[in-house]
Amino acid sequence: MTMAEEHSIVKGARFSVVYRVNVTKEAVIEGVYGGMAAMGTETALVFETEGGISFINSNAIVAMNQIEAAPEEPRKGPGEDRALYG
Repeated sequence: MTMAEEHSIVKGARFSVVYRVNVTKEAVIEGVYGGMAAMGTETALVFETEGGISFINSNAIVAMNQIEAAPEEPRKGPGEDRALYG
């Protein structure tokens, strides 16, 4: 992969996410990325996990490792794809 290639977080891709719970503790979840959502005044990344839907504050994310790429889907027309969850 070259520096010119663009990387993005795509709906439907599976990730392992390390996030900060508090100053001294981190936790890890694995789930399928579902989009972004407002969480109060913050932005959260949404993941569908075995335990349900997880909203993780974007400021708390330490690292994301892509485990599986999103399934290929036909390209959508303008305005048909939403960046926000739901």
